[in-house]
Amino acid sequence: MRRPSAVSRLLTRLLQGFVVLCLIGGFLDLVYPPIAAAKLWLVRNIPPPPVTAAPGSVGDVIRMRVMPYRYLPSLGRVLTTFEAPGLHIDANGMRSNGTPPPVSPRATGYVLGSSQAFGFNIRDEQTLSAHLEHALQNVRIENYSGLNKTLPETVMRWQELTQQGGKPDFVVIVDGMISLSRDCFMQQDQQDEKRSTIFGYLYDTFRSKKGETVYHCQSENGAEQAVAHALYQVQSAIEYGRRQKTPFLLVIPPYPWVSGLNTSNLGAEMIPPQHRQMMESVYARLFEKLQALNAPEIVDLSRILPSDQPYMLDKGGHLSGNGNRILAVGIADVIKTRQW
Repeated sequence: MRRPSAVSRLLTRLLQGFVVLCLIGGFLDLVYPPIAAAKLWLVRNIPPPPVTAAPGSVGDVIRMRVMPYRYLPSLGRVLTTFEAPGLHIDANGMRSNGTPPPVSPRATGYVLGSSQAFGFNIRDEQTLSAHLEHALQNVRIENYSGLNKTLPETVMRWQELTQQGGKPDFVVIVDGMISLSRDCFMQQDQQDEKRSTIFGYLYDTFRSKKGETVYHCQSENGAEQAVAHALYQVQSAIEYGRRQKTPFLLVIPPYPWVSGLNTSNLGAEMIPPQHRQMMESVYARLFEKLQALNAPEIVDLSRILPSDQPYMLDKGGHLSGNGNRILAVGIADVIKTRQW
């Protein structure tokens, strides 16, 4: 009997290996979905650990898990009823300020925006809205901010609240410039992306460990387009607000990319120098454009934080309780001068 050639033996081994991989992959594809579902169930149902750090400190972190939400086109995810130590949200997505509201307030204001305004990783009483309510005195502040919200989504949230019959005496939008960050810096592996197969999951995990990133604003054209996009959103928000005949502020809060800000607690490794340099340049360009608009509704408080200590919890621009207190006082001073 003629012995198979070396090529035939190699091809046979490869085919056998391929069949084994297919069998393993098929088995793992069957096992992976229930494991992923079980992990999600555990995340949703295991209560967060109690908060033990001192109020206002960087270590005072709420372990925010998967919070319930409703989804609407143009609004994205709007949080609904959620109760946890230091974190209370009602059915309409309004976060508590940690204290009973004023009994007979002389005015009611809305705070709208993304996670900076919502109060990411801090307790109810440490949020911007809580400190603003305290700074204004006898004024009710309702915090309808969300997570990962662009300025257009925030404006649409304002519109939804108005349609529900809630016309406040004033509105404070804290714009986290989410879209500018997205335009300038894209992580190839999106956090919300879920692979349905084990091989897809392993591939995504491998890519994320490699740290593949794309810096879209390094080129002159990319930076110009990103700034133009952000500027268009600001102009659209101002036009909408003026049509409502409701006094409002569009607050520019502190960002990690503002020069002079104390970010010593974050560590240089969290913000690559290349990324920081690019973002500082882009934000400086945007601030020049915003000043040129000469819009009284725009209030630039990006440099309000003193440099004596770090007030930022992370490179996402989320402030500690003390950082929010300082920002709230700055906003309250502007509101008082305008006699709303």
